[in-house]
Amino acid sequence: MLVVVAIYALMSFFVAERTREIGVRMAVGATRGAVLRMVLMQALRLGAIGGAIGLAGVAATTNLTAHLVYAVSPSDPATTAGAILFLLAIGLLGSLGAAIRATQALGAE
Repeated sequence: MLVVVAIYALMSFFVAERTREIGVRMAVGATRGAVLRMVLMQALRLGAIGGAIGLAGVAATTNLTAHLVYAVSPSDPATTAGAILFLLAIGLLGSLGAAIRATQALGAE
């Protein structure tokens, strides 16, 4: 739960930090949809990098964590993929929520 809250807060912070940039983009003609797509693509890129680092971590620590998990192999691909996709979804939701707030605060139609 702590990781979920941290990822959500971090992604929201990254978007909130760029509120001025979003405002400038909208002032020169960017639509709300274009801004949301931009934010989500950047969040997806960060999530993919984090997922790749996570996969490397899983591969490196499989032997160390073998005795910590019950009834699941430490290198179970379904569990690993599920965890990565879940955390990626949390990051996208955090970014989307912050982007919607930023575009609404800037008076987007």
